[in-house]
Amino acid sequence: MSTEHRSPLGRGVGFVTDLLEHPLFGTEVRRTRYALAFLAGLAALVLASHAGTVITVGGAPLETTTWLFDTLSAIIIVGVVAAITVVPIAYAGWNGGPAMAFAIPLVPVALGELIAGRYVLGLDMAIALTVGAVGAAVALYATDVRQTRRFRPWRAGSIDDDLLVFVTTVSLVASLSAVSFVRTVPDHVLELYTPFLVLWLVPAVIVCTYWGVWTRVALEAGRDRRPLES
Repeated sequence: MSTEHRSPLGRGVGFVTDLLEHPLFGTEVRRTRYALAFLAGLAALVLASHAGTVITVGGAPLETTTWLFDTLSAIIIVGVVAAITVVPIAYAGWNGGPAMAFAIPLVPVALGELIAGRYVLGLDMAIALTVGAVGAAVALYATDVRQTRRFRPWRAGSIDDDLLVFVTTVSLVASLSAVSFVRTVPDHVLELYTPFLVLWLVPAVIVCTYWGVWTRVALEAGRDRRPLES
């Protein structure tokens, strides 16, 4: 059926489907949907936890009147810690998708900061940006490994410019944010972030390697065209 005769809802569904199939989000749609479901569930838990602090029963916050919210808080803590430390890198290796790998740690942290009314770069967001950049870089590599079936995919001589530009951009933004964070936080907070500094080697190595290959391929292509032009 021609897309010209689709209803707005049909076009919207088609757009979302096409978006989920884009390599920025993952190599397999089913796995991408699992990641979206994880993010949606975690966001719902964060919102429910916030609701427990503002809804009162007999003048007391709802979260203090039942064990359910204690359990919910524990689940949220575990989920957020996993989301900003393990899940992004695991997803990147499992399904590629630099954009999704970068978003996984940011969504729950950003939502929590927004609800709390905190708009200053804090420790949680700095860690989320760091792990997100690592996840995006690993996802770029994992996507190419899947497509080329090589552990050194850059030897295939084919690089997805869109993915590379995206990963480079988010890595630069995240690294500049991390530098700003390191320069302004107190020493006791910096000590908590210090173990994550070594993670910056991952995007640095991957991004620099890819741009090195991209430059070499571009120069070789330029040399190949010169005899034809002359």
